[in-house]
Amino acid sequence: MDLAERNAELEAENAALRAAVEALEAGLEALRRRVDKHSGNSGKPPSSDSLAQRDDQNDERVSRAERRRRARAQAKKLQAG
Repeated sequence: MDLAERNAELEAENAALRAAVEALEAGLEALRRRVDKHSGNSGKPPSSDSLAQRDDQNDERVSRAERRRRARAQAKKLQAG
């Protein structure tokens, strides 16, 4: 086998592997989107959330007092500036 034949063989194999990787990456992205869905960003009921998702949602929640504090600080900045 000469170098030109070997090169052509390797290029074909490389193209096939690249196509396979691209297909796998697309599938992985679809799975990630599916796993990342929870009741806060889809039409799913809260009871379908996993415990980890519920814990993350609780960590993201801000109390009413904290929201008010932030709003007052923002208003104060706007008045001063």
